[in-house]
Amino acid sequence: MPLPHASPGDRSGVYRAVLVVALALAVAVSIAPHAHAQPAHDPYRVTAVSVDVTAQSVAVARDRAFDQARRIGLVRLIGHVAGRDAFVDVTEVPAERMEAMVVGLRVDQEQTGPGRYIAVLDVVFDPVAVQGFLTERGIAFGEVVKRPVVVVPIWQSEFGPRLWDSPNPWHEAWLDALPVDGLVPMVVPFGDLQDIADIDVTLALRGDAGALSAIATRLDAGEVLIAIGRPVGEGVDVALTAFPVRAGVVGTARQVPLTGLLRDDPVAQAEALLGGVPAAVDPLAGAVARTATAVAAEWLGQTIVAPGEGGEVTVLVRIEQRDDWFTVRNRLDRAALIDRVDVVSLRLEEAVVRFRHRGSTARLATALAQVQLGLEAGVPAPRLVRTDRAHGF
Repeated sequence: MPLPHASPGDRSGVYRAVLVVALALAVAVSIAPHAHAQPAHDPYRVTAVSVDVTAQSVAVARDRAFDQARRIGLVRLIGHVAGRDAFVDVTEVPAERMEAMVVGLRVDQEQTGPGRYIAVLDVVFDPVAVQGFLTERGIAFGEVVKRPVVVVPIWQSEFGPRLWDSPNPWHEAWLDALPVDGLVPMVVPFGDLQDIADIDVTLALRGDAGALSAIATRLDAGEVLIAIGRPVGEGVDVALTAFPVRAGVVGTARQVPLTGLLRDDPVAQAEALLGGVPAAVDPLAGAVARTATAVAAEWLGQTIVAPGEGGEVTVLVRIEQRDDWFTVRNRLDRAALIDRVDVVSLRLEEAVVRFRHRGSTARLATALAQVQLGLEAGVPAPRLVRTDRAHGF
């Protein structure tokens, strides 16, 4: 829109003046203590915790059930962020400490009877409190939420491979039992007209780059997981191939090992000791759970950070478009592992930024990639670039 009462030359000067003021305001904001914006996917929310407690009254049973839900939720959360082999005896944690780590209980289903309370709850934890709890015990944990993964569930039936065509019980199982907890958000397309236009079973099986890029870009995902299920006796055999997608470009495929959930899974054992109510799981839903566990375990292995590990880095940010600085600054606010961001200098064409981070430089690079930022070698300092553009800035 033209600026009123300004010649073409004046407009350039006005634009530069406005941009300088805006950048100055950004500096004022950036020197404030660093705070993470709440992501849409909350890894500190544990869903579908089932409890069934009997006591001398409904009120007492409810109180005990809520305490039980907090402890079961903590067991599951530790499994998500520290690994399923990480052990903490949550029965020894005082009730006051448990309550301090929980910021919310949401009751999804509830039944009461004489001296009995049955419910299914979501438990929301305070990230800082939980991280402090784990750090006190010297337990390494991850906090980097992966960019969403699009799951393409192909069923190898006696009629041949099926994706969007019915019947596909593997696709239905993913829609019904899609895991929503942990550090890896997963998206399963419904198979509507847009999904069918993006990718079909033939293109998925051969890993067609155009089809993979189309569905990942439309769903704002960083990876496509081709999950092939095949009936074997009364169970399901699963093969997983992951394709990373960056700025519409499909990277090298990799096989994801299906470690799965073992019968002696430590998290399940701990829940049973706490009196948790195990959910009935059919073979297809169990295969979905094993797949999600395998993907989460692979991701945690790439992002877990030992307490006390960290460093500091100074980077250059080139500003070539009006939104570059604001976009980068907003993404740094959302990036995991970054404790504080300081703007060393800010000009129209370039910013110099210093930030402290937890974990190694490699872990930092992985965390930045999840908010579509990347570190590139440069002189006199590394460059911080936007990776949602094919060639950075």
